Amino acid sequence: MDAAVDATISYLERHAAFGLVAGRNQPSLGLAVASYLHDVSRNTDAHLHIHNIIANVVAVAVDQPADDSATDQGGHAVPRWEWRAADGEVLLAHIKTAGFVGAAVLRHELIRRRGVAW
Repeated sequence: MDAAVDATISYLERHAAFGLVAGRNQPSLGLAVASYLHDVSRNTDAHLHIHNIIANVVAVAVDQPADDSATDQGGHAVPRWEWRAADGEVLLAHIKTAGFVGAAVLRHELIRRRGVAW
C-alpha cells in the first residue's frame, strides 16, 4: 500500500502541484500530504484503504528583487520561496488519473510480493 501511495503522490507532485505567482502557475517544491490507513468502511465492513489529505499550500519560487544579493557559490541568483495556495483546478483535474496510477502500482506489488492473480 505504501508503494501505491508513493506513486500516487509522486504523480500529483510531477503533474499537478502548482501555485499562483503574478497571475500565472508556478511549479511547487511538492505537496504536503498526511496519509492514514483505514481498515473498515463506514458500515464497519472490512475495507482496507488509505486516506491522503493534501494541504492547500505549496512552496513556489518567486522572482528576486533586482537589489537582492542572494546568490549561490557560482554567482547565480537563488530563488526565493513563498507559500501559496495550491491550484485546486489543476490538482482536481489529475486526481482520478493519480488514483489509477496508485491502483496499478498496488496490483503490480501484490502480484510481485504476494503472488496474487487477477
